[in-house]
Amino acid sequence: MFTGIIEEIGRIISIKEKRNLTQISINTQNILKSAKIGDSISINGTCLTITSIKDSFFTSDIVK
Repeated sequence: MFTGIIEEIGRIISIKEKRNLTQISINTQNILKSAKIGDSISINGTCLTITSIKDSFFTSDIVK
């Protein structure tokens, strides 16, 4: 059971279907202040690994 603290509500800004995976980009502000590539972020109970970080969003890969 999840017992963590919700730090922020992000917004999906893009979903890109690729051959063997889907890339999802999520707009957020506070989490990116301390986040780095390779960190895991729980999104609705699913852990996503950050694969890239831009100014106000991060991207994660979802393997099919």
